[in-house]
Amino acid sequence: MSSEPSDIQNYAEWTGWNREFLRLVTEFGHHDGQSVFGLMPEVIDQLKLLTCRQRDQLAATPGLLVCFAAPVDHQPMKIADAPAAPAMTNTQWRHAAGVFVSALLTYLWKTDCRTVRDAQDLTGQSFFSKMYQPEAQNNFLPVLDVTERAVGQLRARFHDHPTFWADLIHGIHMDNAEFCTLSQLTYIPLAVAEESAESIRAS
Repeated sequence: MSSEPSDIQNYAEWTGWNREFLRLVTEFGHHDGQSVFGLMPEVIDQLKLLTCRQRDQLAATPGLLVCFAAPVDHQPMKIADAPAAPAMTNTQWRHAAGVFVSALLTYLWKTDCRTVRDAQDLTGQSFFSKMYQPEAQNNFLPVLDVTERAVGQLRARFHDHPTFWADLIHGIHMDNAEFCTLSQLTYIPLAVAEESAESIRAS
């Protein structure tokens, strides 16, 4: 029997990570007029207005709503050197973000052990090359090595798309099931286009 996860299992796992990411954004983040994880202040304010049920609905988008700005093992900059939104100076927020990132990196590391393709699909990039080395496959040291830097590079997926997040939130606020489904399915062609662009750059 294949040990690779089913699509249903993947979908359930992604929904759980999305739910925790949205919780990190809405319950711990205080933007003070600045972007957080790449999300503009007005988007964060709209997310904060969502009920728990609506947040769960948004979390059901068919892919991870979180990514990293760049391959963290290729970045010399540490989080202390990065421009920080006001939320990042909050001790409780920094702790929550660190726990989330550490858990997410561990999940992605384990996912990559199962199948490289899935790990690339999850993040929109091939990253953490250190974790791909044979000697790293049975220990968590690579995760620990990059966690601090990864916190500063955590981003909302497609945060720079002009309408992706706004459409997601609008569909949920309007309680329009058809529009909400269509906006969530937009994730798929965006992810495919991003993967294609990365393949071209790498060739």
